[in-house]
Amino acid sequence: MAELLKNIRVSGEKVILITNCNSSPDNEKNNPDSTIEQLANSDDFLEEIRQQAFAAGFQAAETKYTEENQCKMQELEMQATVLKQLLDQIPVALKNYQETLRDQIADIVLLISKHFFSNQISSKEAIIFQIEQAINYLNHKENIEIFLHPQDLALVQQSKLKIDFSECRHLKFIPDETLILGGCRIRNDHGLIDASIEQQIDKLKRMLVQLRQSVSQ
Repeated sequence: MAELLKNIRVSGEKVILITNCNSSPDNEKNNPDSTIEQLANSDDFLEEIRQQAFAAGFQAAETKYTEENQCKMQELEMQATVLKQLLDQIPVALKNYQETLRDQIADIVLLISKHFFSNQISSKEAIIFQIEQAINYLNHKENIEIFLHPQDLALVQQSKLKIDFSECRHLKFIPDETLILGGCRIRNDHGLIDASIEQQIDKLKRMLVQLRQSVSQ
């Protein structure tokens, strides 16, 4: 058998033993114990190499797994942070949406009301209603001055508006071009009642503002 191995090459899982080709068979026969010792030492050496390779491979795999796991954990933490921010923004977004919706509804109601008043200004019934309602608010129906748009006043003077003024004493009509058609102001010794279209629209605006404030609270 060949003498003690001179070189050992490790390639992957293969172990290549390079022996001394010049060894004589007589040496092997004359030293059997030496040959057995050499083989035993070779097996121990190969086992040590195998264990070192296994340990190195395990360490590399563990390091790679740890790095990948840390990357995934960081990515999950970032996603959780983004999700929390989105969830925190939902109540604020809903509140802003509700406020915007209330404002839009209020604007629509106001627009419809203006359109309604615009359609009513040419209606005789609407003019009669405005004047009669204003007179009914008076506790003392004497020394009354009624301010009307000149066109509405012409209808009253032509008796085209059937209004009962029997309870009014010392009644006087005054033209006022600043008034919108269909509106009126009535004044006596005790105060002024503003039944102008502008005043009614402003009153409606104030009511809508109060409604929005009460709902938001």
